Formats: sequence, structure tokens, C-alpha cells
Amino acid sequence: PRARPPPPNQAPGPARRLEGAPPAARRAHAPPPRRPDLDPRPPHTPERAPRSSPPSPQVVASLTRTPLKSPLAQCLLIRFAKKVMEDEAKEAGDRDRALFDFLEASLRHKSDMVIYEAASAICSLSNVTQRELSPAVTVLQLFLCSPKPCLRFSAVRTLNKVAMAHPLAVTPCNMDMEGLINDSNRSIATLAITTLLKTGSESGVERLMKQIT
Repeated sequence: PRARPPPPNQAPGPARRLEGAPPAARRAHAPPPRRPDLDPRPPHTPERAPRSSPPSPQVVASLTRTPLKSPLAQCLLIRFAKKVMEDEAKEAGDRDRALFDFLEASLRHKSDMVIYEAASAICSLSNVTQRELSPAVTVLQLFLCSPKPCLRFSAVRTLNKVAMAHPLAVTPCNMDMEGLINDSNRSIATLAITTLLKTGSESGVERLMKQIT
């Protein structure tokens, strides 16, 4: 079908007006170039949402006394509680005991995701003692025998980090980590070997080298 011409009283668009114009006129009507110094975002990037600030310590403390149904919300609350504890330790030199009790209570949650988040938060606290690490290490030791590779990898990776500062706290997990040396996942096996080298005794390291060779 033939295209209908525009009404006589309608002005042509800018593209039609510049069809036969010389290049100089086209450049004059082109949009201004982008200024990278004024707009650091790469081109064609959507607007980013502003980053929300964490809730206040009073809000975090009140939420820890309220049971949450969503495991994801519980994990986020654990991260907020850890941040509040770290900030208070920097300012006052002492952590909030109620928030630490909340992290320990989260170790008994029914969701593996929440349990690991709480154990990881306890293990990553600054100036944490071996006694405070004990319940988190016990939970991670159970994850070492899990049939899920993601849980085994998460547990052995966290224990590998703990062994750098507290090797004696990870020593009770040596027998379970020896069973991961021949794991089908090579990342798990490598982390298990490096952790055993940090925590094992001289005789244990010698036995480990015989197993590897």
C-alpha cells in the first residue's frame, strides 16, 4: 500500500530537514559529545540506584529479637550485626555480647545458608578468641561431611582462613579434612591439603605427604 503523505500543515521532522543539507549543517545540529570527566559512567549504562546505608545499631538490636521467616533476611541481619559489632569494637574496644549471642543462636537455624553465614561471621570477627570460635568450627566440621559439594567447599575454605590465625582451633577437624584429600572436586581437595599443612603435627604432615604421593 502507498504511504500517505503528511498533512500540509505539519512541518517535517529534523531528520527530513537535514536530508539534503551539507555535512557542516549536519554537524551543527548533532547532539553535543559526551564528557567523560563530567559523567564517569560508561556509555549505555543505566542509572544506578543509590546505595542504602546500613541500619542503626538500635534497629539491628531490635531486629535480632524478632524472628524472621526469610532465610535471606536472616543472612542480611547477620551481616548487619557483624558490622555493628566491628564498629563498636573499634570505638569502645568491646563487642556487644547480645549481638554475639544472636550469631551463636543462628548456628542452630534450620537453613544451611543461615548457619554458614553465622559461622562465617563469627570466624571473621577481629580479635576473636578460640573459645568464641569453638561453636562455629564445630558447625563447619559437620559441613565437611555433607553430601553437598557447595557446603564442603564453603566449610573448608572458611577453616582454611581460620587456620592462618588460630590453627589450634581447627585441629579437631583434621580427621574430617583428611577424608577430603581425594575429593572429586579439586578445589576442595587443594584447600583441605593446605589447611592440613597449617594445622597438622610433624607426624601428621608426613602421613599426609605419603597419601598425596
